[in-house]
Amino acid sequence: MKYKILIADDNPNSIEGLRQLLTAHLDIEPTYVETSREAIEAVKADPYGFAAIVLDFNFENENKTGADAARDILKINGKIQIIICTGSQSMDTVIESLRARVTDFIPKSNIESVLFAVRKCFPHFDETLRCLSHEKQTLVSRYADNEAALREIKMIGRSDRMRAVCDVSKKSAKSKATVLIRGECGTGKELVAQSLHNLSERSAYNFVAINCSAIPEALLESELFGHEKGAFTGAMTRKVGKFELAHRGTIFLDEIGDMPALLQAKLLRVLQEETFYPVGSNQIKKVDVRVVAATNVDLEKAVADGRFREDLYYRLKVITIDLPALRERVEDIEPLVLHFKEKYDKNNEKRILYKTLDYLKAHHWPGNVRELENMIHGLITLGDGAEIGPDHLPSTFFQKRKDGMIQASFNFECDYPAFQKQTEEYLARAEHDFIVGKYRDKKSLREAAKALNMSKTTLHRRLLSWGYTCDGGGDNEATGN
Repeated sequence: MKYKILIADDNPNSIEGLRQLLTAHLDIEPTYVETSREAIEAVKADPYGFAAIVLDFNFENENKTGADAARDILKINGKIQIIICTGSQSMDTVIESLRARVTDFIPKSNIESVLFAVRKCFPHFDETLRCLSHEKQTLVSRYADNEAALREIKMIGRSDRMRAVCDVSKKSAKSKATVLIRGECGTGKELVAQSLHNLSERSAYNFVAINCSAIPEALLESELFGHEKGAFTGAMTRKVGKFELAHRGTIFLDEIGDMPALLQAKLLRVLQEETFYPVGSNQIKKVDVRVVAATNVDLEKAVADGRFREDLYYRLKVITIDLPALRERVEDIEPLVLHFKEKYDKNNEKRILYKTLDYLKAHHWPGNVRELENMIHGLITLGDGAEIGPDHLPSTFFQKRKDGMIQASFNFECDYPAFQKQTEEYLARAEHDFIVGKYRDKKSLREAAKALNMSKTTLHRRLLSWGYTCDGGGDNEATGN
């Protein structure tokens, strides 16, 4: 097969030289671009198609260097092989390139080495492609199955965690047993409860939802069980409560952990006997209703602290569904973003850039899906232009961490000690080889120091620290390690 190679250089002569060199010795399909932006776009269009990328370091009239472009490309495909081939040989250029995690750094004065560097990329590409093909087929197939299953219950997602929620919901729908849904605020607990109702034999009857924490304690009993006319001051007419409205259907008790103790006892009676008394009435009412409750608090701890009845807790948790936080199912962010974009951008006037999606995936999302929906709604409404880029995101997406690093997606400034140590050793070796190579090339301490943009004393001290001996006056070749 022909290997696809991407060459990015703003110098036509350099491109022609690389073309002649590579096509004369390798069976390749080269693609040529003149800007770093075009290189990034080419990889976005075909993330896993290029066996190697040869990048210049300096691009005229561009803010990005080849190292910057390499970082962006590695965010798209972290396994791609990138070779920096440049006329700039300063120490800063070498170090910046290596910090960008490029595969190789080759001066244009030694352009023949590009041939060997590119050839070395082929086995790596073959192995990556083989693994990727299997992984991608498996992943794409699983994601497709998950999305289809979730769509059946009118939910959006593709993660295995949400597929598990879907499967439990389908099984639970066939039962009359009470269900306790646990999860942080904004994870979609009411949506799951609605799905349980829609999938059940009760779907022809009412689904009634009430937030137990949003209604004052004095009014909550009346909201749940209704009241008779004159039951209390201001009760001018009879009121039908939520339980009666939900007869033969489903009642969803959100934030059940905030229910007052007196009402916990009355709810327990409904669950045990399927009967209740409206406020101000001595006439018992029988009700056939399925109870689905939800909470964002630890009910076991609330039981231990005496804030929640233990018998009610066990009555509620016959079936438990745990909803994961959005940060624990990052795979779901992309389909959710697309869903909310379609919802709020009905004329399809906006385009959310991949890089923006990367930042959205890296965010902590304390408000979960609700926060994400509000974010997309705001970006669609207030964003200028046709594209929504990272610059449209609020400053909270770019907060500095305690160690001074920017908290952002795909942060390759890794804070893992083992990786840091490996990187430092790699850079130290690169610095050693570069400086010694320059000294041997110039055969003069004075000329080498000038080329390296450092003082002769500093260069002499560096060489001595590595075990090389040379004339401090400056024109003898170094000997040593």
